[in-house]
Amino acid sequence: ATAIEGFPADTVLWAVLTSLPQPPELVVAGINAGQTLGESVRFSGTVGAALWGARLGIPAIAANVQFGVSDYLPAATFVARVVDHFRTNKGFRKRMREKGSTSHGIVLNMNFPDCPEGGRGMELVTVGRAIVYTGHTLLDDIGGVKTWSLERTTTNTNIVDCLSTFKDVTSDVDAFINGFATLTPLSDEGQISSRAMKQFKLVTKLY
Repeated sequence: ATAIEGFPADTVLWAVLTSLPQPPELVVAGINAGQTLGESVRFSGTVGAALWGARLGIPAIAANVQFGVSDYLPAATFVARVVDHFRTNKGFRKRMREKGSTSHGIVLNMNFPDCPEGGRGMELVTVGRAIVYTGHTLLDDIGGVKTWSLERTTTNTNIVDCLSTFKDVTSDVDAFINGFATLTPLSDEGQISSRAMKQFKLVTKLY
């Protein structure tokens, strides 16, 4: 093994551009301690490493477990199962590249809650929002100069209801806090189209 001092993305760049005799067929980033959901997807080192694989034409997986998880086995078992599916299924390998492009891969961002037996299953969901801005509150009005405070509501994604019965989840944030593992396909441009997302539904069946 080789250790790289830098950002997670630097490990992928070093491996693909300098270290390896030939590019790998798949990049797996993680399993990282700490869920990557909602706004944090844009700042995640794990997703960043996976996206650099995709930008170099290599499909990738970014895997994350909830903060505080001590047992990585359920997540590791599933990631290994998806890697094996990628290795043995030509159709899946094809879907892991952007349609009409041989130079851009797809990233499968996975998040696993700290729930017994891996939670309530896995949901294919879009990137949601943990922070929602709702308006402004006037703080001061002195001499015609007004000072406003931006109001917001924040969802704590580390509070997960493993016994929830809520089913109509629409985003990674909603699904995760209601006890589901999440799967969100991403491209270099961000969220992929809803039509393209549907072709990854089968992956959730492997969970």
